[in-house]
This record gives sequence, C-alpha cells and structure tokens, in this order.
Amino acid sequence: MKRFSPHVIVLAAALAATLLGVVPTATARSQGGSAPHPTGAGEAVALSAWQECSDPFLDSYGLECARLRVPLDYAHPDRGTISLAVTRRLHDPDAGDYQGVLVTSPGGPGGSGTWMPALADYVPQGAGDTYDWIGLDPRGVGASQPALHCEPRRLRRDRPGYVPADRAQERAWLHATGRYGRSCADGAGARLLPFMTTLDNVRDLESLRAALAEQQPGAGSRLNFYGYDYGSYLGEVYATRYPQRVGRFVLDGVVDPGRVWYRAHRDRARGLQRNLGLWFRYLADHSDAFGLGGDWRELRARHHALLHRLAEHPVAGGRLGVDELTDVLLRVGGSATEWLSVGRAYADLVLHDDARALLREYRSSRGGDNGYAVHSAVECTDASWPSWAHQRRVARAGDQQAPYLLWAGTWYDAPCRAWPTRSHVPVSVRDEGIGNSILLVNETRDAVTPFSGAVRVRELFPTARLIAGTGTTHGSSLSGVACVDDAIAAYLRDGTAPPRRPVRGADLTCPGLAPEEPFAESPPRGLPDSLRARLIQAQHPMP
Repeated sequence: MKRFSPHVIVLAAALAATLLGVVPTATARSQGGSAPHPTGAGEAVALSAWQECSDPFLDSYGLECARLRVPLDYAHPDRGTISLAVTRRLHDPDAGDYQGVLVTSPGGPGGSGTWMPALADYVPQGAGDTYDWIGLDPRGVGASQPALHCEPRRLRRDRPGYVPADRAQERAWLHATGRYGRSCADGAGARLLPFMTTLDNVRDLESLRAALAEQQPGAGSRLNFYGYDYGSYLGEVYATRYPQRVGRFVLDGVVDPGRVWYRAHRDRARGLQRNLGLWFRYLADHSDAFGLGGDWRELRARHHALLHRLAEHPVAGGRLGVDELTDVLLRVGGSATEWLSVGRAYADLVLHDDARALLREYRSSRGGDNGYAVHSAVECTDASWPSWAHQRRVARAGDQQAPYLLWAGTWYDAPCRAWPTRSHVPVSVRDEGIGNSILLVNETRDAVTPFSGAVRVRELFPTARLIAGTGTTHGSSLSGVACVDDAIAAYLRDGTAPPRRPVRGADLTCPGLAPEEPFAESPPRGLPDSLRARLIQAQHPMP
C-alpha cells in the first residue's frame, strides 16, 4: 500500500468534473450586495513600519517586510484582528515618474506571495521599475498569523488507487478526506474558517491599498494589481466591489467567475488529457533524446498499459504507483515548462524500470499542509458543492475520457463534501463602472483555466483586453514570450493596451510558451527556475 496523500501535483485542484450545474444549498450565505468599506473598521487596520526581511530568499531580492493588521470579521471588527505578512520592492527613482504601488497575487488559493515583488526584474524595458511592488501572504497563509493547518499526518497514510476498485476503497477515501476536513476546524481553524472566503481576501486587498496610500505619499487612491490563477479571480471580485479603485490590472490564467468552484472543474480533466496527448507527440518528435520511439499513438497506448500495471504493482518498493505517476504527469498537462524534465524521468521508468528520477519529481513538488488547508478553506467556503452521489457519477462517467485524472481531482476536493463551516453564494462578477482598461492573459489550451473563461471575463468587462497565447501553459506571462511580455510592459508603462477588436475572442494573439528543446544550448528566457517553481507551487498548493 502507498502512503496516503491527496495532493494532486500542480493541477489537481482543477480536476473534479461536473456535467450539471450546482444549486446553492439552503445553508449558503450570499457574498453579494453592498458591504461596508473595509476601512470602516477604523483602527482595526494598521500597517507596521518596513524593515529588513529575516527570510534570506526575500532579502536576496532586496525586499522589505511589514505586517498588516486587518479585522478577522469585517462585519464585526470588534471580534479581533489577524496579521498578514507583506513585502515590498521600492521603485527606482531614476526609472521615471513614480506610478504608485502594484500588489501581486500568485494564486492558489493558498499560495504564498511574499516573494512576488521579485517579478519586477522580468518586466521588459524596465517598465515595472516605476512601481513599488507589493507581495502578500493572504489570511491563513505562510507567514501570516494565525496560519491554518489541518493535521497533515491524517493525509499520509496508506491509500488505495485514485480509481476505487470497490466500495471499501471508496469508503477509505471518504473517511480520510472527511476526517481531514473536520480537523481543519481545530486550533486556529476554529477562529479562521468562517472568514476565509474570496470576499474576505478582497476586503484585505482594499485594506492594504488604503493602508499603503496612507503610509506612502504618492501611492495613489487606485489599486494596481498583477494576479495569476486564483489571483485573477481576486481581481475580478475586487473590480466588482470597488470599481472606482481599479488602476492597472493584469490577470493571467483567468478564472471563469460563473463556474466557481465545482463547475469550474467540468472540462479541466479533458483539457489535461488533451495536453498529455500533445506531450506524447513532443516525446515522439524528440525520440533521439528520449528513446521512446517516434509514434506518439504507440507511446500513449504503452502509457495506458503502464498505468494499469502500476495500479496493480507499484515499483520502487511501493513508493511509485499509479497515483504518484498521475500526480507528476498533471504538471505536464498544465505547463510546457515541465515537459523536458518529466519526459526524461518518464523515459527512465519506461526504458529502464528506474523510478528514481520520477520519485524526485514527485517529492520536489510536495509542499506543506498549510497551502492545501487554505485552498480547501477558500474553495469549500466560497460556494456550495454537490452531493457525493453526483460527484461519484461524474467521475465514473468521465474516467474513460481522462483515466485517473477525474478521480484524482475528485479526491483532492473531497474535503468540501463535509466541510465544517457554511458555504456561501459567490459574488456576481460584473462591470460596475470601471474607467481603466484591464489586461487579461490566457493560453488557448490552458487546462487549468480554460480559454473560454478568459473570453467570458472579457465580455463581462467592456474595458478588458485579452492576450491569447497559442500554447498549453497556465500562468505564462513574464516567461520570455516577447509578444506577451512587451504588451504587458507597454500597459504598465503608460496604460497602453491592445485595441479592443469587435469579435468574441482575443484582441492580440501571440505564440504560446514553447517547451524546452532537449539539446538547447541556452536556457529559455523569462523567469528563472527558482521563481517559476514558486509560482507553480503557489498556484496549486498540496500537502
């Protein structure tokens, strides 16, 4: 038996599929409507003085650290406060006129964002240097206090395969994931869980904007924002709630707000399966490097046989089975940056029965319990989830289209089935009079946030411009594709955005982020591996 862990690497949060819509339960509470301005909390909001960061990684990028105190419950500020970890990278006075602060979010939910001001170096032409870049660990995350944990040891016991062979295996999964969800209400969770919604996080963003504007003369009254993945959804909800505060917004990997959250998982397993097929073509096209043969259909057929074999007989002393291989390959489905390294490890297993490299890939992406706990807390509380009978029916029906992928995502999200706090009705995202253009970025074969969601958000916000990259990578901006990154630079420099075309689709089409060539003499441009790895892990936290 393998160790119990529901973390489905990189993309597993995106995999539960549905064929029907979700009807809010009777216990759901609306997050819409008018709410008090966060700064109405008065003295409950405060930003500390900036100082050197104690984290060597943050210090190596010249970042400063501070803490933001915000109300636990904005409706009742007298219930106490929590503390959020904040970082900043100051603008370059020689770069031009100061343009205020730019707050960043890596996504998740559950991703730590204190490192994100380091992205300023990768905006072309120094276009980011006129901003103070701000990073944030959202409520419950990382260095914020209190941090949420859900007793991760309960998820690291022997587990059956993702696809339950019988009712006993299904009951084992249900028991373990249900127990994990209940454990989230222990300790800090007893206080935090009712206040972990997207709307709570959006109110924190507004509190941060107001505190920075008060502390830093010239910061301005508008929020400039760069959000990946779940960060795009934060931007959408912020723009709905505070339209007059919207400055320059870059949203990459765009969440469809009409499909939060279970419905957002409907087509993702299919998209991941499609991208795996493209990866097999890549392996076949580079048969001289991988040695797996030049017929991608044969590679795919051999892969299915390998999945069945590993389901029955895990290798490496039981440490690598079908679940672990599925976890690693989910990275391939979500980002072309993973194709080369995972391809080499996969070839070692197929050709030489050597699982060591795949085990390293598997272990390298494991994070702590904190990110997964917060991910669950936000998604399980943001919106209602369908019955287990419905989820089981969908997973079974889709297993032939995307073997193991639907079940992997279903178990990843299974704590929501019996979450210990009440669910809400998501904010109805819409344009309430935004004056500025906002910039959307999405690759056309992104499996995590399908391109159709970006088109939908473009329709909801008439000032939006959509940049389409013709690739498979989720969250691809600032990765060295000049067409995309130069457009972002122009937008951040002076607000210039691509002209809005009278079509339903992209306003600017660019090449996608290409996978690395096996024998490339120079590394690809864009984010270094250290930052790319942090971005991927932040977008999809797993224990």
